Amino acid sequence: MNLIIDHTGDDQTTLEVYFLHKGRGRDLRSDLMDSSLSDPQIPSVMAPRLTILAFRRITSCMIFCFVTNIKTGGLPLVMARGIIFGDNPKQVKPFTQQKIGILGGGQLGKMLCQAGSRWGLNLSILDENPDFPAGQVCPQFTVGSFRQAQDVLDFGKHMDILTIEIEHVAVDALEQLEAQGIRVYPSPAVLRIIQDKGLQKTFYRDHQIPTASFFLVESKDAIVQGITSGTIGLPLVQKTREAGYDGKGVAIIRSSEDIPKLLDGPSLIEELVPMTREIAVVVARDIHGHVRAFPPVEMVFHDEANLVEFLSCPADLTESDAQSAESLAMDVASAFGTVGLLAVELFQTEAGQFLVNEVAPRPHNSGHHTIECCETSQYEQHLRAITGLPLGSTRLIRPGVMLNLLGEPGYSGPAVYRGWMNVSDHPVYMFIYMARRKQGLTEKWVMSL
Repeated sequence: MNLIIDHTGDDQTTLEVYFLHKGRGRDLRSDLMDSSLSDPQIPSVMAPRLTILAFRRITSCMIFCFVTNIKTGGLPLVMARGIIFGDNPKQVKPFTQQKIGILGGGQLGKMLCQAGSRWGLNLSILDENPDFPAGQVCPQFTVGSFRQAQDVLDFGKHMDILTIEIEHVAVDALEQLEAQGIRVYPSPAVLRIIQDKGLQKTFYRDHQIPTASFFLVESKDAIVQGITSGTIGLPLVQKTREAGYDGKGVAIIRSSEDIPKLLDGPSLIEELVPMTREIAVVVARDIHGHVRAFPPVEMVFHDEANLVEFLSCPADLTESDAQSAESLAMDVASAFGTVGLLAVELFQTEAGQFLVNEVAPRPHNSGHHTIECCETSQYEQHLRAITGLPLGSTRLIRPGVMLNLLGEPGYSGPAVYRGWMNVSDHPVYMFIYMARRKQGLTEKWVMSL
């Protein structure tokens, strides 16, 4: 067994221990203790007080995750975790030293950076303007486009891990970086499927994942001809196959009067499902395949903008239905084999069945409330998953509702807030950000009730 000691801080603060065990059937706890006590890199004053509390097997030749409890004068001081990647001990880095690049500097990137700053993570952002929300909190901001392959290559080659806050990124570049040994989460293969709503829906059908019936069309004209001839019935939902985001790329056609709303380009056509509610379940899957789900939330969408306007957690579901929604969402994450967060949007039909609408492989608007309402926020959970740390508890510590307030259409200039003082002495959490992909100022209010 090889033992590496990375001693950071003074003799009474932190020890991070990394080890690789190539044998089988040995007493690993004893091996680690023997090596620790004899290793010259451990200060002699510390060695007698090093206690191994836990470890876990990843593969037949690799052991991961111990916890050290360092005691001085009988008082526990620090608990530290270690991680191994690969068989070469020289490749091992503490998670706090891994360079993590985020493609996208909007509000989700900002909140990822805020979560990572509590642990001192080395985070960098790639986006077009440092005035975007993440630029307020991330000093390592690289100006460039996550849609341009060369910008992504130049940014990503300096990173240990790459992740996203928006799925519409240059996948070709991510494939090249992955081939060069950069860890990319979610994987480029998963992103290719999710970026194309036609491939995404086909994936559900091929993996026996319940979803609304659909078919693919190549053009707006084909839809018009089908409606005119009677081969395509109404009502229907049209979704463009690519580039849909924040309510864009979706048209609901209820009658022939709505035909002018049809969108150009390749798209998928779904039946308009009679439903009782829309549910979202945010799931995290780590690099070892462990999966955890946050409690389901119920969403209400803005009629015109098709954006989440109101969210409540927990959702108004029976315990059995809540478990079914979580189970389905975790099955979807496992089917994709994704790493990191996967927000799974579901319809509950009038018959009580859950159907997968679509997914987002990143932090999601339906998980903002987890910052205040759950033991682990979705942002911390995503960082845990991609760095190899154990997933945190998703237990709901208090119910909450979220209001997503958009600025007036066409308005520009300083925002005016009315009534803020009326709620400032209540458990209301307000997040203000300039959302670059929407017109006007956007605020998020999370009200824990």
